[in-house]
Parts: sequence; C-alpha cells; structure tokens
Amino acid sequence: MTPQDELDFRSARHCSICRKALKGDRVRDHDHQNGRYRAALHSSCNLKFRLSKKIPVVFHNLENCDGHLIMQEIGKLKDYEISVVPTTMEKYVTFSLSKKNLKFSLILLTAFNSLVPL
Repeated sequence: MTPQDELDFRSARHCSICRKALKGDRVRDHDHQNGRYRAALHSSCNLKFRLSKKIPVVFHNLENCDGHLIMQEIGKLKDYEISVVPTTMEKYVTFSLSKKNLKFSLILLTAFNSLVPL
C-alpha cells in the first residue's frame, strides 16, 4: 500500500459497499489481479464481494437463424462446456460457453429475452 492508501484506509468512516459505519471490523479490500488497494470495508462485506465471472454477449436475433449458426460452430470446439436453454431443436433462448482452465464464461442471449438470469 502507498502512504496515501494507508491514510485513506485509516480515515475511512464508512464501508464502501454497504455505506454503514466502520468500527473495529475493518479490512483492506484489494484487487486480486494487480494487488492494488481499493477501499476500506467490513470483513463480512469483503467476503461477500465478488466480481461476476459471467460475460453477457447479447444478440439481436439469437432465437432464430443466428443462434442456429453460432451453435453449429460452437459445437465444433473441443474442451469447452456448453449449456443450452432451447425453445425448440433449432431455436435457443440462451447458451453458455466455458472452459475449465478459464476464470470466466460467456453467456450468449437474445436482446428481447430479459427473463434469463445471469
């Protein structure tokens, strides 16, 4: 931590996530990618805070022709896990693509379907 980071941590009065007062339960939140200090948090808020590992990819016409063509090509990929929510054998509401050694997955969905949770 830089001297300015340490000063910010010691002078913080409220948790950056829940906005409640920080008392004795205070921890230094940091970015796990680059190690840089982000903010002072409650320990419980810090443990609950997670960045999403799902990247939404929104298509205009996924349920129709586009989804069928994309799915044909994705089916050729090796070592990927594919999850599908179909409406018929050739129409898809959404599908996801992930690989074991990657830390994220792609969620492909149609722009008109807001019912599919990420």
